Amino acid sequence: MGQTPTFPVAGAIPGERAAMRAELNQLILQLAAAGVQLHGKFKWTLGEVYWGPFGFDFTCENVAGLRQAARQSSKLAPDFSDMPGYDPWLAAGIKAEGYSQLDKTPFVHLDIAVNKPGLCRMYLSTERGRHKTSMGMAISSYANDPIVRRVSRALAALRLPLDKYGITATRVYGGKNSAEPEGFDFDVNDAAGLLRDARKIGPLALDDADTFEGKVSSGVTLGTGFREVGYGPRIHLEIDVTHRPGRNNGKGNVHIDLEGWVVGKDAAGRAIYDWIHGITHHFPEDLLPGYIGRPWVGRWRNIEWRPSVGVEHGREHDEKDPAWKAKVGFVFRF
Repeated sequence: MGQTPTFPVAGAIPGERAAMRAELNQLILQLAAAGVQLHGKFKWTLGEVYWGPFGFDFTCENVAGLRQAARQSSKLAPDFSDMPGYDPWLAAGIKAEGYSQLDKTPFVHLDIAVNKPGLCRMYLSTERGRHKTSMGMAISSYANDPIVRRVSRALAALRLPLDKYGITATRVYGGKNSAEPEGFDFDVNDAAGLLRDARKIGPLALDDADTFEGKVSSGVTLGTGFREVGYGPRIHLEIDVTHRPGRNNGKGNVHIDLEGWVVGKDAAGRAIYDWIHGITHHFPEDLLPGYIGRPWVGRWRNIEWRPSVGVEHGREHDEKDPAWKAKVGFVFRF
């Protein structure tokens, strides 16, 4: 009843076709190891094959049986996260019941469409592995990462607890010896709700891309950005809502900038920036290190170093008129 996968690739030479078939079979075997035996158990037809992540669509005549096998497997758990990167199902409005392999990286993910009978897909995700919660759901192993917990607590202190909106951390960065501030990317089930509530938080100011200053400030922001008011370490939250009928989910990022540069917000909630502080502190502390990396930014024992940019207005004792001056160098912390 099962079939040997074939690839409808026009002009593919036999060696290429054999290599692709081997990859596909390996993915099917990983799903079998997770408790769902596709070969010999179900009658199915191969659909579109894709990469990034590697996987394929297929149609299955016995969707109810496939769903039952996924639900009964102790090595799979429900996971309603979208496909990493571009998700063609999301773009087409296809809703799915998803299952992810537990405690393995990379892991196989199975989706069964609920509004397009018979359509299914599986793909290999290279994200951090999943583990099962007390509610039986699969969540990212990043959930217990110290950086995720630390940054989430900082945002919760502003009365915006992320777990209320159903987030799944997908990438964590920062920490010791890192050129980037501590933070993480995430998928969020209720991105529209998170965006709505972030606008109500007093200490968070909006990077309004409809204004010149906001557009410059949000140049590398994912979706809509909010910055915590004040200097020193401050929260920067980014939310990108999926604009699809009946969908409120999306993606986001939250991190703690080492140097905040928003001094307040106007009556509409838009950020008021200290551009001098932004150029002299936020840019060299938070943005520049991510582009230049090591060895320009680093740590050795208790010594930290990173580039520094200074701007000042004045005059030296031998100068007649004051002028603007820029100073470029390094900051060392002991």
